[in-house]
Amino acid sequence: MIHGLDLEDVSRPPVARLNSSGLPIHAGQNNKVWRGLVQVEACMEPALPVVLKWMGAAVHKLPLELACSLAAAELGLPVPRGLLVIANRDQLVGLPQYAKPIPGTDDVLCFGSMHQWPDDTGARQLNNAAAEEYTWRQLCDDASAAPGAAWDELTANADRHAGNLLFDGRKYWFIDHDLALQPIAKAMRDFVAQKTRLDLIEHRARANVVADELVRRHPRDHGIMAQPTRFSRAENRLRMLADKVRAWNYGVAAVDDVWPLTEIVLRGIALRLPALALMLSQRLSLPDRQLLWNSSSPPQ
Repeated sequence: MIHGLDLEDVSRPPVARLNSSGLPIHAGQNNKVWRGLVQVEACMEPALPVVLKWMGAAVHKLPLELACSLAAAELGLPVPRGLLVIANRDQLVGLPQYAKPIPGTDDVLCFGSMHQWPDDTGARQLNNAAAEEYTWRQLCDDASAAPGAAWDELTANADRHAGNLLFDGRKYWFIDHDLALQPIAKAMRDFVAQKTRLDLIEHRARANVVADELVRRHPRDHGIMAQPTRFSRAENRLRMLADKVRAWNYGVAAVDDVWPLTEIVLRGIALRLPALALMLSQRLSLPDRQLLWNSSSPPQ
């Protein structure tokens, strides 16, 4: 691991600079995505390969991706560790001209993933029904399927499809969370308001694709309802992590503006945890007698 970029160390902000030209990735994604090498500034250690994407003008998307990455690590889920990447716009081939740079610079801020996508040829077949069916079948036979279904319910992520599931030859990884927690933009503006907090807890995604696929293939032994108890053990850790994110300081205003929003998303995920069992029960249409609560205490 690069000195200064140990993503297990949450006492410091995860920020690096792109020090190579970005190689565009074309795999049907909505955001512009590149492969590249990053390095902590003034560090002489070898650069680290990452996948980075430019998130556009929506201010909530970058902290949403980062917070989901941080929260998933606390929950022990296969979501790649994330970081912020500062890149000169000339390094990013295909970056839209309207992309706004960091004030006073020619740099733009991107979200980086520490996990490499497979080669574009063959590994990520899109709009191919047979390939998608194979992906779902393999995932639903994997131990990560039930936690992944619970995770997508927790984060209200309806945007799960075969194209944002990665297999590295050993296990599956869940990527792309910029469309999760749709009420989060409102929550970022008014998180302290009780109604906003209740809206966030009560929000449900229109679908949970992983849960649907898993239950269809394993109706009696999907294991989804065992996940809320496991997840609930991380609730306090998520709150402590949010406290640490609040203290992060990089020294560049455009970067430091991300941390308060990341903190809010983390607290929002923690806020939803006690209701996760009910969410999943409603999703799976279980009888009332099977409803399980993670906590007897009301949300704080």
